[in-house]
Amino acid sequence: MATHKRGSAKKSGPTAVLLVRHGWTATTGSVLPGRAPGLHLSPEGTAQAGRAAERIAPLSPAAVYASPMERTRETAAPIARASGNRDRTARGLIECDFGEWTGTKLATLRRKAEGKSVQDSPSVFRFPGGESFAELQQRIWDQLEE
Repeated sequence: MATHKRGSAKKSGPTAVLLVRHGWTATTGSVLPGRAPGLHLSPEGTAQAGRAAERIAPLSPAAVYASPMERTRETAAPIARASGNRDRTARGLIECDFGEWTGTKLATLRRKAEGKSVQDSPSVFRFPGGESFAELQQRIWDQLEE
């Protein structure tokens, strides 16, 4: 959020926020990892992070934030280095809490009745033992506002 002091001649403009998804991991497309620890970028994911850094660095970002997840930190690190920043941790950007679905194969989830519900009505769906997309959205919005 941009703010300025009353009566000051200089006003700050809007802040542009660029959200970058982490690079591929060994489970991309096959498992719903959620917040499971220890999941690192695959070699292709590391290459993706490098390409993202090449494209983002010329934009001169003022800051680089990542969630505490290993794969997001590994994606943010080359972007931060290339842009002369340090990568910072923002807890509010952490992955959705998929609850009981964490670590489950996507093919298995597609066969569940709830699998159709999450696709058809994501705004009202809550992951069993986890959070809803509405809660995820609010958490990330609050972090961005901060």
